[in-house]
Amino acid sequence: LLEDMLERRLQSNVVVQTAAISACAKSSKWQTALWVLKRMEAEGLLGDVIAYSASINACKKGAAWEEALELLRGMKDAGPEPNLVVYCATMSA
Repeated sequence: LLEDMLERRLQSNVVVQTAAISACAKSSKWQTALWVLKRMEAEGLLGDVIAYSASINACKKGAAWEEALELLRGMKDAGPEPNLVVYCATMSA
């Protein structure tokens, strides 16, 4: 659905993209979730703590702990301050 929306050149924002990341996490599509996060940032939309948390959760469900840890490191560099939820999700990945 996100790709369809983008192809139609409909306006996207952090909320829409985070919803897509969350949907990926629920269906254990961690690689797609990371693609959405990277695409979001490529579009100039800065991921917030919710987007990163959802992405880390997707990695957790896919047992991709190295990617989850890398997201945490990237989050620190990108600006959003990690919260307790983010740290717990990363540790349990």
